[in-house]
Amino acid sequence: MKKIILSIFYLTLSTLYTSCSNDLDINAAPKETMVIYGLLNPVQDTHYIKINKTFLTNSNVYNATSVNANTQYEDVLDVKVYGYNIANQLKDSLLFDRVMVLKENGVFPVNQPIYRNVEVMGKNLNPDYVYKLKVKNRETGYEVNANTNILGNLQMFNPEPEPFAAVINWNSVSAFYKIKFNTVKYGKFYDLKFKFYYKELVNGTTDTLFKQIDWNLETIRSSSLQGGEPKEVSIQGQRFYNTLKSAIPEKDNVKRWASHLDLYTTVATEDLDTYISANAPSNTPVQDKPSFTNINNGLGIFSSRINYVRKNIEISGTVATQLKTNPDTQNLNFQ
Repeated sequence: MKKIILSIFYLTLSTLYTSCSNDLDINAAPKETMVIYGLLNPVQDTHYIKINKTFLTNSNVYNATSVNANTQYEDVLDVKVYGYNIANQLKDSLLFDRVMVLKENGVFPVNQPIYRNVEVMGKNLNPDYVYKLKVKNRETGYEVNANTNILGNLQMFNPEPEPFAAVINWNSVSAFYKIKFNTVKYGKFYDLKFKFYYKELVNGTTDTLFKQIDWNLETIRSSSLQGGEPKEVSIQGQRFYNTLKSAIPEKDNVKRWASHLDLYTTVATEDLDTYISANAPSNTPVQDKPSFTNINNGLGIFSSRINYVRKNIEISGTVATQLKTNPDTQNLNFQ
């Protein structure tokens, strides 16, 4: 796969549309450049690709960005994705249609076109295929293309996958709960987080509120892209209570009951990992840094991502007791 490193001032996808270097000739004939963002999830039957275009302006960039014609294409694009096996034989094809979606008010127009593919229910992308994106502007003849491998399913050992029961039992604040899994072929980046669910009842009322908090755990990377590499993430009990203290306000007039945890593991390819790192905010005064794209003749990213969710991880009786007695959570009124 061709990978291009561009030395440009773009820090985020939004600034791709507005930033320019000091050497840019705004009087030059504009060059058509597509900006593409598409992530294929192998276990979903609906896929989306966002396509915009760059533009030049000598007026206020924020005002220019709000003009649809500057950043959006009319219905002139053919968007297709083809799946090829190891012998480079065509085995799968996905055709995308243009639909309009609403976004929150901001710099860009509220109505945004997006390209959508809806597959037959239950049909998944094949992790043994290479998927190739081809986009063509029918009016100008301008084309871009990109390739990506597809991630397979994550093999999780602890917590055990459903339908087996899973229980978190920190029998002391210094005890560890160990998440264990094997890496996925072509997977480089692994982001893990818990969602903690609890119920809350205000004294004197009968309406129980169901609430949740996100608890970011670890971000790790594999040493290779072959898959099958054992990984282990250890989470100490006291960290759980510290997290709840920071995320849940103390209230004298409520009672709370712990429910369960869900474990979310997001896996990304090496290209997507590189793209995210290149576009992360800079913590240095130097803003002119490399930006990554794997779109041939364009900008952006076409890659694969998968989200693995292990739902309904129970909380042991010991943990429920410690929620009432631990110094960090004893004033949160868990019952």
